[in-house]
Amino acid sequence: MKNLILISVALLGIYQAQAQAKKVSAPSQAVLSNFQIDNSATSVQWTGAKVTGSKHSGKIKVSSGNLTTTGTRLSAGIVIIDMNSLTCDDITDAESNGNLVGHLKNEDFFNTASFPEAKLELVKVVYKGNNAANLSGNLTIKDKTNPISFNVNIVNAGNKLTAIGKLIFDRTKYDVKYGSTLFGAAADKAIDNNVSLEINLVANKKD
Repeated sequence: MKNLILISVALLGIYQAQAQAKKVSAPSQAVLSNFQIDNSATSVQWTGAKVTGSKHSGKIKVSSGNLTTTGTRLSAGIVIIDMNSLTCDDITDAESNGNLVGHLKNEDFFNTASFPEAKLELVKVVYKGNNAANLSGNLTIKDKTNPISFNVNIVNAGNKLTAIGKLIFDRTKYDVKYGSTLFGAAADKAIDNNVSLEINLVANKKD
């Protein structure tokens, strides 16, 4: 009987040790952290081109947004873009500059009076290395939403997160059809359907 008790106690000790080892080795749940977009440090540079090769470029401001990290890695986010902040950088003549910006803001292009905001929603982040990653999500312009994917370089410095990359979207998918050969524009006056956005997001960790 005494031997049976000793064996039971030994087995119980082994079971408890194994359970404790599993508990210690089990991965802890990753911590979620929220970062608020720093509007003053964030920049977006747009570029549009004619099919013949001439280009125009300028800036557009991010009005608000948040990024989420799981552990140390970016995992989601929402970025709101102020469409009325659109400017042109490469035309020096004030009148010509104003004419282009006004045209881009009117109904032929982005109709910013009716659609003052665009939204980029990040729903999936796949890391390819320490900092290189592919972002997938949805881009909404003029109340039209389409999936988007682009590569970025991400740096998480603890209290500050930066994501730098180039996003290219087909404007015709967002009802911006002016000057597209798909909708009747002459080839020598056609404007490329693709618009590129060079994005430099900077966000600070929220307390």
